[in-house]
Amino acid sequence: MGYNRSVFAVLLVAAILGGIALWGLLLWALIRAVFSHLSGWKQLAERYAAPRAPDVWHWLKQTVQVGKIRYRRTIRLSVQPEALYLQETGLMRHPRLCIPWQEMHSASATCFYGRPSMRVCVGRPPVGTLEFPLDLYQALFRS
Repeated sequence: MGYNRSVFAVLLVAAILGGIALWGLLLWALIRAVFSHLSGWKQLAERYAAPRAPDVWHWLKQTVQVGKIRYRRTIRLSVQPEALYLQETGLMRHPRLCIPWQEMHSASATCFYGRPSMRVCVGRPPVGTLEFPLDLYQALFRS
């Protein structure tokens, strides 16, 4: 009888832990879908999915706002002659983007965490927006 109780206890603990893990995965998938929608990353990826990764990433762990979502220290950027590459490296793992320079337009000054920043529209007609701290914007767009 003691044997059956210990097996039951082990199975109960395993079921509880499995339920917690499943709940965590479902919650992560929901948050990822919400972030993808609110940021507009999904729409950007449909139009500007990167065919390949660039050879070199020039900026790592940058904070960039995509649409309404700020990605804090999770964006890698690469300036290439044909386009700007962006990759989210945090938990969201959105598809890598390759946005041609001519597709970014209508830059406007904004405020980013109390710091000067620049917002650019992406696409004609606009598909989304990207917002960069001013120093990063100047470094990206002077190249």
